Amino acid sequence: MTAIFFRGCTDSLNLQEKDGKGYKALKRKLIILSIVSLLLGIGLGNTHSYAVNWGWSMENGKWYFYQNNTAVTGWVFSDSKWYYMDSRGVMQTGWVKDQGKWYYLEANGAMKTGWLYTGGYWYYLQPSGAMQTGWLNLGDKWYYLQADGVMKTGWLKLDNSWYYFKPSGERSTGLFSVNSNIFYFNSLGVMQENQWLEVDGKKYYLRTGGYAAIGPTDISEKKYLFNSSGALISGWGLIGGKWYFSNQEGIVQTGWLTYNGKKYFLNQNGVMQTGWFEDQGKKYFFNNSGALTTGIAVLDGKGYYFDQNGVLFTGGWLTVNSKKYYANVTGQLQPQGWFYLNNIWYYVTSDFSLKTNWLLYGGKWYFLNAQGEMQTGWVQVNSSQYYLNSSGAMQTGWLKLNEKWYYLNQSGAMQTGWYMVNNNWYYSGSDGVMLTGWITVNGVDYFLDSNGAWNPYVTSKDPKTKTIVLDAGHGGYDSGSGAGGVYEKNINLQVTLKLAELLKNNGYTVYLTRNTDVFVSLDSRVEYSNSIKPSAFISIHVNSSTSTSAQGIETYHNSVDGVMPAESRQLASSIQDEIIKSTGAVSRGIKDESFRVIRGNQAPAVLVEIGFISNDKERANLVSSSYQYKLCNGLLNGVLKFLNK
Repeated sequence: MTAIFFRGCTDSLNLQEKDGKGYKALKRKLIILSIVSLLLGIGLGNTHSYAVNWGWSMENGKWYFYQNNTAVTGWVFSDSKWYYMDSRGVMQTGWVKDQGKWYYLEANGAMKTGWLYTGGYWYYLQPSGAMQTGWLNLGDKWYYLQADGVMKTGWLKLDNSWYYFKPSGERSTGLFSVNSNIFYFNSLGVMQENQWLEVDGKKYYLRTGGYAAIGPTDISEKKYLFNSSGALISGWGLIGGKWYFSNQEGIVQTGWLTYNGKKYFLNQNGVMQTGWFEDQGKKYFFNNSGALTTGIAVLDGKGYYFDQNGVLFTGGWLTVNSKKYYANVTGQLQPQGWFYLNNIWYYVTSDFSLKTNWLLYGGKWYFLNAQGEMQTGWVQVNSSQYYLNSSGAMQTGWLKLNEKWYYLNQSGAMQTGWYMVNNNWYYSGSDGVMLTGWITVNGVDYFLDSNGAWNPYVTSKDPKTKTIVLDAGHGGYDSGSGAGGVYEKNINLQVTLKLAELLKNNGYTVYLTRNTDVFVSLDSRVEYSNSIKPSAFISIHVNSSTSTSAQGIETYHNSVDGVMPAESRQLASSIQDEIIKSTGAVSRGIKDESFRVIRGNQAPAVLVEIGFISNDKERANLVSSSYQYKLCNGLLNGVLKFLNK
């Protein structure tokens, strides 16, 4: 092994550290020393034999290098590598300081050159092995090694100039972001500040401290707008969650702005307005995009109207696109539903406009005129008349006004002329009033009973006979049957009086065996009837039973000892059919019995049991005036049917 050692000759390792000239000088020295060493070795070989310890030797775990049987100290060049032996000749590793310079020896003792990472830091060792400090240029990159040799990263101030070194240690130039801030470093890496800068066609402004301006920035009494990258912008810019607008020079605008046909408002700081805004006593609303709201708008579920200039309308009526609206003093449009104003009801639809024409609400129909006002009373819609009650609800069915009857069909239209209700025909004039009595339609005579129903059994205005005897059963001290505080004699008289009225209205002469609560004997009743010789005799009674479930209507005639049995049976059949049809009660049929009032009676004579006073439900009906009229209508129709056969 050939080795060269230097003891006190380390001057030859003093290298120039930046331009590489020191490395070339070292190379020339090494070549010369190698030749000298070779000649010495040859000479020694000719005169002496090799020492036992020549070259590397491991002793007690340490490496030594021997030459001429002597352990070398200082630098040793062996196998193209440099090593350093301490004063005892022991090979060193790690950091070594020699002649005021630091070197680094790897684990195998070889001297390190180039970049070194140790202890968590980067160092640079020159080709001579000496640790670099200060500026270092490698290719087109610059680095800075601090006094302790550690490669600098981050900020560094030298000679009143600031530099920034990337995590790789490379010196920054141009635009560079540090902790979300933009800086600019010139070609020498010096940070620039307090100046305008143009890079790649974009303008920047570097503030004191080198920070590139971001967002709205005051410069020379003007406010400019820079984006998040620091570039000057014109038009819209979103900075810090707020929108700004700058002109072509990048100057931030304030006040009203019209852009692409939409209006915006920028406050004194240039921030775009959103939401509610008041200016000179007028209220405006800007949507989330900042555009001024006009027309009908729904905000937080409430309706508002803004005119073409965006001004909120308040307090009163307004018409938009032929629709009518009402706004309160705060500008809120009346919400959906009914509302009452100046004694008038209105209805607002889901789009906040007033409803007109027909409205179906809560299962009922209402009519609102062209002004949206709810109507009551008679109203004409197209060619039909309708009636709306005091609450505005459209009426259907029978309607009584000023003692006159009208009929409104299922659609609410007032009927005129002929119409059918519950299988009965009725006739109303052109004014809608239901007619009664005799009428002539298209030259034909018709008879309408007191309820207005056409009676097909009456075909002539002059009946053959117009005399009827009505007999209200019991009376006076003879109360008849009773239950629940109700007595038969009273019901009999009430029904008889109502029936008498109906018969008179239909042109008949009516005689009553009693018209007050007095007792009249059975014989006297028959004698009274025979003295008149009527066209029919009808005795009214109420039934009773020990069974409270017994119910229904039944009509009696006398075929055994009645004077006119056949006619009496016909009368009983007609009355039973019509009274069941009119009331809907249970029919117990016609029956043959020799009751005193229909025995020896010289007229078609019947006795009608109109219901059971012992049945709670039927008793309630029997004392009801409306039900009594149903009974009477059936009795009337039965008489008419019989007499017009």
